[in-house]
Amino acid sequence: MDEILNTIMGRMPRVDNPFASRRWKQFSVADWNANEMERAGLVEWKEWKDRGNALYKEKDYAGARAMYGKACMLALDPFRNGGVNAFFDALHEAPAHTARRQFFDIEPLVGQVLKYLPHAYSRKSALDGKTYAAPNNNAAVCSANLSAAWLLDGEPNKALRAAKKATKADPGYLKAHRRELNALQALHRRQAVALRELKSRPVAPPRQANLDAGAKLLARYAKAIQEKRDELADYEQARAAYPAEALALLTAGWVDYERAACIYGPIRFMACLEALTGPDGPLAAWKRCEARASLVPFQGGQVLMLSLCYTVVNGMDNVINCLDWIMVDESNGDLADKPPQGVASEKSLQYAPMRINMYVEELTERGLEVVSVMLGQGLTDQVNLIDKTLREGSPIMEVKTFDDILVYHAASTAASEDNNVPMNPDPRSFDALMRRRPPRPLDLASDARTGLD
Repeated sequence: MDEILNTIMGRMPRVDNPFASRRWKQFSVADWNANEMERAGLVEWKEWKDRGNALYKEKDYAGARAMYGKACMLALDPFRNGGVNAFFDALHEAPAHTARRQFFDIEPLVGQVLKYLPHAYSRKSALDGKTYAAPNNNAAVCSANLSAAWLLDGEPNKALRAAKKATKADPGYLKAHRRELNALQALHRRQAVALRELKSRPVAPPRQANLDAGAKLLARYAKAIQEKRDELADYEQARAAYPAEALALLTAGWVDYERAACIYGPIRFMACLEALTGPDGPLAAWKRCEARASLVPFQGGQVLMLSLCYTVVNGMDNVINCLDWIMVDESNGDLADKPPQGVASEKSLQYAPMRINMYVEELTERGLEVVSVMLGQGLTDQVNLIDKTLREGSPIMEVKTFDDILVYHAASTAASEDNNVPMNPDPRSFDALMRRRPPRPLDLASDARTGLD
């Protein structure tokens, strides 16, 4: 009871469990996809990669590259590596009335084959109509190893191409980015030596045009090296600071917004909800939870960060930060941090309420019961607006409405804490806590004796 009173009076913040959020802060979409592919039986690539590693240790780099190339093809699922197309092309070319051709002509049989083949996770983006695939760490590992083998064989250009292929397959695979950096440094060293030799020719001095071209190429490599170093530093700093992998990848420039929004965000959302509501999950039986929304500055704009809070019997809150996110204003990022509690731009106030409704709907579709919404940075003054949108809908587009969700504001925000603004507790926070807190075992036993629902 003392903890609850302190919460209402604003004398201390509620205790959160750091482990709940830490797990999903560290979540890797590439690791998730690798596990899914392994469960689907796509493991043959490992054998060829291991063969390549053995040859690499023996300094047989040409042999290692052959093994890595085969492993990379096998690491891609049959649809993306062309294996399925080649299979059906072979069947189609068979003479009429042969068993192979008859199989191809029977669509239900073909459907059964497709049904059991492993398929990498991919989605078509509503933003640009393109299909984006989940990051493939298996293929990235093989390509990065291929890059190392090319580099040790004195082929930095080919090493660079293989490294770029690896970073494209899995943008978050740091070793691939470092292999790209190694290739660029080797190219820079080679060009520096070539330029010095060109300048030191005792006979037939080079033309100025050749010297200028060599100097430009050297400068281009130097710039690329510095950019890659900056990207690595930006990513590692952002990965430590941001609660979701996608935001760090965007900060480094390794994915675009479409891929982040279409693949990285949805996969993490899906995996988290499955873990929470699964048979052994903390929300397997008690489904009540709280949605949280705040506006944070990101790349000059305002991002709506949507989090999830559930409470255990002892009263400890478990918060999954940034379970979902969306850029609601491409500018006005400075306003989101403006004291005392952050300020929502006009565009953010136009789209954020609607998106909160959609977030609540997504949680309810997953079987959760959202009983309250807490508004954080940039939205603490918008309780009435969000409450109205939840109950009546949005004028922008049709969204599902909710009649019995308590809306209240956070006692403090990052903006207020950074500027030493006193806490402003909302008395409704106690009601929100009681709504989402599961009954204690003693309460359940009492209910059973009295026959209460």
